Amino acid sequence: MKKYLSIFITAIIALICLTTLAYAYSQMPMSSNMSNDSIFDLFRTANSNGLSFILLGLILLSIELHIPGHMVSGVGGVISFIAGSKIMFDSNDPMIQDIRIYVFSITFSLAVLLIIMLILAIKAKTHKVRGGQEGLVGETGESNSDISKDKPGKIFVHGELWNAMSENEIKKGDTVIVTKVEGLTLSIRKK
Repeated sequence: MKKYLSIFITAIIALICLTTLAYAYSQMPMSSNMSNDSIFDLFRTANSNGLSFILLGLILLSIELHIPGHMVSGVGGVISFIAGSKIMFDSNDPMIQDIRIYVFSITFSLAVLLIIMLILAIKAKTHKVRGGQEGLVGETGESNSDISKDKPGKIFVHGELWNAMSENEIKKGDTVIVTKVEGLTLSIRKK
């Protein structure tokens, strides 16, 4: 995804711009000599424009859920959702005002959810690796055999028996710390 992030950002901005273009086109007065078969004629009313923004926002939010894009599509989705609800429910009618409150509260909830997802993603990236070979570095274990520079041995770490080698002499039963992982062999030192 990192490789295509700039293309992804450009595509989302283009979608929002195209939807904005359709809205702007719908606000322009029609002259009698203009043809009525343009694709933008679908967007002649504020409701259809607002609905197109809201649908674009929902599509971008669902894309963010399924294909994490560094929050780009999520932010674009929230912006489109806000713009669509503003266009669709722009009236002084009290009933519409109530609907607008609900729409903005949903939009605010989606924005908070995206912020929480961003915080959790940042925390997940900063945590130490716990599994696999990378998770063994820094862990303590117990030597199951005598180990020296010339004689590799076995140690018990994470409930598993591993091949180990050390620059220093280690006796059976000593507590050791893993310093490096090379294939299926651990480099260790005495604790």
